[in-house]
Amino acid sequence: MSSSGYDKALTRLGDTGPIVALTQALVRAWPAGRDLEYVHLPLAAGERPPVLDPGFYRPLGGLRALPESLRLIAGLVHEEQDLAEQVLVLRTVEQCLGRTVGVSPACGLGRRTPEAAERAVERALALARS
Repeated sequence: MSSSGYDKALTRLGDTGPIVALTQALVRAWPAGRDLEYVHLPLAAGERPPVLDPGFYRPLGGLRALPESLRLIAGLVHEEQDLAEQVLVLRTVEQCLGRTVGVSPACGLGRRTPEAAERAVERALALARS
């Protein structure tokens, strides 16, 4: 774990296209008769906060056809990024998807220090209220 409380990301995506492809494949392969309640979309990467460029999120429009009953959770919570920037990313994601989304950290809280995890939870609450 780095001194900031994160694992290091192994790679960086050029845009959200791979996330869209994986989500679409998951939905297609989901077993009949089993409810798929939500899908998590990881939009940050370890110590790297979400990208600010709106073009990065444009491929998310490919998920607009998903059923409204399927909750989408944007893994964009990153306590090291300015709250105003996080709100901007959240609004961009929602605009691309054409719906409101839930928020969470990209990779949960288990790899963070207790202090960083607490800040992430506080940030998630602030974003949910925005």
